[in-house]
Amino acid sequence: MWVENIYGRRLKVYDEEGALLAEFDLDLKKQTARPLHPEHETINRQYQEKKLKLRSALVEKFTSAFGEDGQRYLEGLRDKNGANLYWHLAEILSYQEIYTPEDIIAAIKECLKIGSYHKNSVKRLLERKEIAPLSCACDPASVNMPPGKIKRDLSCYALKESEVAAVS
Repeated sequence: MWVENIYGRRLKVYDEEGALLAEFDLDLKKQTARPLHPEHETINRQYQEKKLKLRSALVEKFTSAFGEDGQRYLEGLRDKNGANLYWHLAEILSYQEIYTPEDIIAAIKECLKIGSYHKNSVKRLLERKEIAPLSCACDPASVNMPPGKIKRDLSCYALKESEVAAVS
């Protein structure tokens, strides 16, 4: 038997010689109602509450880090990229690992001027700016490096005669 699905709307069934045995129109109606599972309602509600708390905390962190300009940027971001709003906020907050808050606020202000509400706009403005790297908060002398031989003779990379013959 051979089965041919035509655009998800029609199904044709053929025998081994290719003769048409049957044709069926496929019903495209979607399931109108999902069965209710009361045991899932508690889990779903807890998940939604947790997600709401995390998102609220992210918004609070963003607005406290970038002030009034951050709040205006957040509103524009919500209008332009509502679906990915929290991803954009998290990415912009992660730029603090590299850039100072003042540099990020300056980039956000520039984005507000040009009406660009995307994390990549902020990133490109920051990359374009000449910045001094943030200082490392750790003392290099306190880093616990395992003892080991760092330098070695290059002869350790030389091929043995048997390996040279295998390559040739």
